[in-house]
Amino acid sequence: MYCDYCYHNSIPEMQLGQFRQAIRALSSRVTHTEPLQVDFATLVIPDVVFLPPRHSLIMDSSVGTLMFERAAQVMARLSVQEGRNLSFHRFVFKQYLQGYLKADILAPILSECERLSPADWEKLYTLSAQQLQELNASQAHSNQPLLTLSDFLDANSLHLVRDSFMKWEERYRVFLELKKELRQHQIFYLFKIDQCLQFASFGSFTYYKAALGNEKYWDFISDQRQLHIKRMAPTMGPSYCIELGAFQAYFEEQELQALPVIRRFASLLI
Repeated sequence: MYCDYCYHNSIPEMQLGQFRQAIRALSSRVTHTEPLQVDFATLVIPDVVFLPPRHSLIMDSSVGTLMFERAAQVMARLSVQEGRNLSFHRFVFKQYLQGYLKADILAPILSECERLSPADWEKLYTLSAQQLQELNASQAHSNQPLLTLSDFLDANSLHLVRDSFMKWEERYRVFLELKKELRQHQIFYLFKIDQCLQFASFGSFTYYKAALGNEKYWDFISDQRQLHIKRMAPTMGPSYCIELGAFQAYFEEQELQALPVIRRFASLLI
């Protein structure tokens, strides 16, 4: 919960080890008869614990390759869409909460990680500490802000997926330009990046009616009709309405108009 609080309020996020330490600090042997309340806005977690080998342990796990590829995709999407980076430990935490990383895989990894103070980290990881010192010397020379140890570890985690990250970053840039042009042409068509990549790789485009089947397609059109009415309300007024059959014809026309735009942008991903 605290990680989520930091995430949504753009506060520097904590290492997983620090988060666990804070939970232990909140515990007590005294039996509580009242619900425990924590004010996240004033909660202070000391910057004393780091888990340096976590990335390699995850890479060596049964889900290592899949997890790092997914990390590159998620980090690239946030970088392009929101202009911010996602730290690797934050990504791991979210993957666990969403059920993509199971407890039987994550628990042994965390148990093997070294929990180090910054001073201990500098002693045991002298090469990395020297790299951080040299990097901060360069930052200071260029009048740039210095990197903290946490920032440095996060930067290293991004370096591990750099090639895949750059590939996904370019894909998302093209995809966002595609969505922007569709909106400029007043084409409000539900289209995902996976569909764009499929088009780029195989040249195939499946219309929703063929992909979903009659029954699911009818439910899909009903949902899209409600979104259309909501989108048009500010300009057409609250009384605006459109019959389902008329909206189906309108949606399928939009689908036809979207196809040449999608084809043109998909060609940039080949």
